[in-house]
Parts: sequence; C-alpha cells; structure tokens
Amino acid sequence: MTLTLTKQEKRWGWGYLAAQMLVLPFAVAMVCTAVGITSEADMNLICFYVNAALAVIVFQNLLVKSFRNCRGRWKETLLTTLKGFGLYWLASIAVTGVILVLKPDFANVNDQSIGTMVSERPLLMTVAVVFAAPLAEECLFRGWMFMGLAERSLPLAYAVTCVFFSGVHILPYIGTYDALTLLLCFVQYLAPSYVLCRTCCKDDSLCAPMLLHMTINTAALFVAR
Repeated sequence: MTLTLTKQEKRWGWGYLAAQMLVLPFAVAMVCTAVGITSEADMNLICFYVNAALAVIVFQNLLVKSFRNCRGRWKETLLTTLKGFGLYWLASIAVTGVILVLKPDFANVNDQSIGTMVSERPLLMTVAVVFAAPLAEECLFRGWMFMGLAERSLPLAYAVTCVFFSGVHILPYIGTYDALTLLLCFVQYLAPSYVLCRTCCKDDSLCAPMLLHMTINTAALFVAR
C-alpha cells in the first residue's frame, strides 16, 4: 500500500479512539439528559453524526489523499467495491449458515438494535447508518488502525483490525445478552471486516471500503424490512 498515515494522524487517531469509546457516549448521554432527550434512538443518532464529524476533522488529510488516489480511476474503484460486495455476500452466507446450525434461533443483537432505532427515526437513522457510520468506521478501522499496522505487518493489521471491528459491535451488549450469542455476533462481524480490509488494500485508498461499507449497510437495512 502506498497510502500511509502521517505521524500527526497516528497520534490524533489514539485520541479519536479514546473519544469514541470512552468520552462521546457518556458526554452525549449527559447533554441529552440535561436538555430532556431520553430516547435511546435520539442519543445514538447524535452519537453517529458527532462521531462522523470528528472523523472528518481528525482524518481530513487521509480522506483527501484517498480521493486523490482514486481520481481518474473511479471505474477501478467501483469494480473493486463490487468484487468486495460479492466476496462479502458469499462469506456472510457461509458464516451465517454455520452459526444457524450451532444456534438455530440466532439473531444479531446489533442488527436488531439498529432496526429498532430505524423504525423510530426512519430518515435520520437511515442516513446515519448508510453514510455517517461507514465514514467514521472506515476512517478509524481501515484508515488509522489497518493502514497504520500494515506499515509493520500486513497479517498483524488484518488480525488486529478484524478483532477490534468485531469487538466494537458487540461491546454495548455485554452483560445484556448471553455469552454464546455475543460470541456468534463477534464471529459474524469478522467476515465483513476482513473483506473491507482486503478492499482497502486492493484500492489503496478509503474510497472503495467506504463505498462497500455503505453498500453492506444499505443491503442490511433492505433485508431487515
């Protein structure tokens, strides 16, 4: 990969990770409570948009470099995205099939939570899930984490990024659902994370993985209906 992070982006990435994991959810909850907003959907909606705004601010140079890398070769980027979606779909079918054999009544708890919030705030939450979340997550996971680690070791970058990406999606539900359900949800997220990392490598930018992530989330919302 020719696209690399600057030292400043690497340092700021740690701050962004800490803000996303430790500060933002509690800060939004406190502010919402103070102004009388009690809906979990509204709080999550605010988190989605604030998180995306922070990602653009912190990783603006990386985003600019990504778009420059794709300039003049958008056909290749779109083809890479389509191939990535095909691989994701096949991997998803295979993994979900095995999971359903192990636990026939399995349902992804994060997908269920997102579905509930979309039903409460259809337009704003759909925009957040399709655009804001992929933008923020690709900047953090494929941009800061994967590209940063790939400079040292590509296998390490794949492993760490896949584990962190999967972990973040089940973290809010620890203590609420049983261990087996959370473990299976974790495993289910490994496939898309791997495919997104692979797409990032193929495209040498964040453009294709962001487009792929948006496509995956759009498909998930469509299937959920």
